[in-house]
Amino acid sequence: MNVITNSRIWVSLNLDVWTTKRNLSIIKRVLCTNFEVPKDCELCSSDSSAAVDGDMNESQLGAVSSCVSASQCAHESQIRLIWGPPGTGKTNTIAFLLRALQKMKCKTLTCAPTNVAVLQVASRFLRLVVGDPSPKGGRAFRLGDVALFGNRDRMEIVDVELAQHVFLENRAKKLSLCFPQKTGWRHHIACMTDLLEDGISQYKIHSEKNNECPAFKSFVRKRFRAVSESLIECLETLFAMEEPLKILVIDEAAQLKECEAFISLQIPGIQHAILIGDERQLPAMVHSKSSERAGFGKSLFERLSSLDHKKHLLNVQYRMHPSISRFPNEFFYDNKILDGPNVLTHKSYRMPQYLTGRMYGTYSFINIDGEEALDEWNRSSRMNMAEVAAVSNIIERLSQASAATGRRVSVGVISPYMAQVVVLKEKLENTYKDQSKFSVKVQLVDIRK
Repeated sequence: MNVITNSRIWVSLNLDVWTTKRNLSIIKRVLCTNFEVPKDCELCSSDSSAAVDGDMNESQLGAVSSCVSASQCAHESQIRLIWGPPGTGKTNTIAFLLRALQKMKCKTLTCAPTNVAVLQVASRFLRLVVGDPSPKGGRAFRLGDVALFGNRDRMEIVDVELAQHVFLENRAKKLSLCFPQKTGWRHHIACMTDLLEDGISQYKIHSEKNNECPAFKSFVRKRFRAVSESLIECLETLFAMEEPLKILVIDEAAQLKECEAFISLQIPGIQHAILIGDERQLPAMVHSKSSERAGFGKSLFERLSSLDHKKHLLNVQYRMHPSISRFPNEFFYDNKILDGPNVLTHKSYRMPQYLTGRMYGTYSFINIDGEEALDEWNRSSRMNMAEVAAVSNIIERLSQASAATGRRVSVGVISPYMAQVVVLKEKLENTYKDQSKFSVKVQLVDIRK
C-alpha cells in the first residue's frame, strides 16, 4: 500500500510552525467541542446586497449571500455548507462568491483536493475579474490581487492569462524584478527623486542625446508616468500580504478526509470556513478496510451534514438530459433538484435514442458477468476484459448508427481502474480517431491529479 499521501497529511498536521501559530478558534468550532452544532451568529447583521450580484438563480444567490454575511461576523467563527449536486453550477457559484468577497476586501484562501478543481475555479473567477468593469473605466479589480499556486507540471495550465497573470511562480519571477540594483524599486525611487529635484537638467540631456526638443511638460509627464507606474507595481507586490487570510473556501469538500480539511483550517488568521461539495458523490479515497470501518474516510462536510448543520442546496441542474437527471434526483436527492431551462429546451430533449431496444434507453444498467484481474504491469490496478468487450461492442454499434444517420456522436467512457482505461484507450480511441462525425474519449473516474 502506498502511504506517501497519508504521511504527507501527518507531516502537514504536525509542522513545527503550528506549535506557536496554530489556529484553534475555528477548529474548536468545527469539532463541536461543546457538543452543539454551530449556529449562525444572532448579533451580527450585514447587508451583502451591494457585493452580491451576477447571473445566479435563487438558490445560488441565497448561498452566496449567506456566506458573505457570515464573513462579516466579528463575534465567532462561522461555517457555511453549500450542497452542490451534479450540474448545479457549483463552480460558477464559487466564482461569484469569491468576487463578492473580493469586493468586500476579504482576504480569502480557496483550495480543493484536485488540480482540476482548483484550475476550474481559478479560471472561472479570473473571467469574472477580467470582465468586471470599474465605474471609472478599466477593471474593477487588479489581477495582482489574485494568486494561484500549485505544482506547475501536474496542473497542466493551458489558460495563457491564468498562467501569465496569477500563477504564483510567474508572480515570483515578476517580484524578483523589484530587487535588482539597476532596475528594482530602489532604482525607481532614485529616478523619481532625480526627476523631481533636477528635472530641467534631465530635460536638456534628453534633448541633446536624442536630437529632439519636446515640450518640457510633455517630457516630465512621460517620465513621471513611466517611473511612477513601475514604482507602484513594485511596492504593491511587496506589500500585498500585510494582512492575514480571513476566509477559507474548500471546493469538493466531500472528497477530502476530515484530517485533510484541518490542514488548511489551522492557518493563522482564518476566521470563517465555507465548504462546498456533495457527500452523495465521489467520497474521499481510503484504501485500508480497517480505516474505512473506523470512519477515517468521512469528510468534514459529511460529518457536519450528519449533525444536521444547515446546508444551502443548489437546486437547479443545467447539465443533464431530464431523463438522465430523473434517476439520481429520485434516489439520492429526494426530488429536490429542478431541471434548468437550457436542458428542457435543448434540441436533444426530444431526439430519438441512438440504439433501438429497451436495453438502450436514456439510462441503462447492464450487468456483465466477468472476472476482475490484476494488471501484470501495474499490480495495484485491475481490469475486466468482459466489460472491455461489452463496451467495445456498444461503441461499434453507436458508430454504425452514426454513419447510417449522419448524426454527429461523441462518446465518453469512464472506468475506476487505470489498467482498464489503458486497454480501452488502445482499443477505442485509435479505432475511431479518423472518423469525422464519431469520437470516443476514455478517462479515469477519479481525475484527481
